[in-house]
Order: sequence, then C-alpha cells, then structure tokens
Amino acid sequence: MNNQDTEVLMGADAIATAMGIPRRKVYAMIQSRTIPTIKIGGTVALRKAKLAEWLMALEAA
Repeated sequence: MNNQDTEVLMGADAIATAMGIPRRKVYAMIQSRTIPTIKIGGTVALRKAKLAEWLMALEAA
C-alpha cells in the first residue's frame, strides 16, 4: 500500500485544489452524488486513491 492509497483530501477546498475546479463545483458534485466522498467528523473527505480510481473510470467510459 503506497502513500496515495491512504492519503485523504480533507475539505472541499482540498478536493477542489486537487481536481483544479472551483469549490462550488465540488459541492455541486457532492450534492448530486457524482463524486465518491465520505464525511469524517462532519467534514467532506476523499481518498486520493479513490479520486484516481473514479477519474480512470470516467476516462474508460
């Protein structure tokens, strides 16, 4: 298991920065359940590995 498998992006700002999109878009994607996020203590979170997996699935579609 490498570092990316366990590294977690905490908060919409971190997710937006990693994806290169506005924070508002991240919230819209969370609301529509488009992006595979979880909540940790009330804060939206996303594993970097899960983000990479999700993006690869989009590319394959």
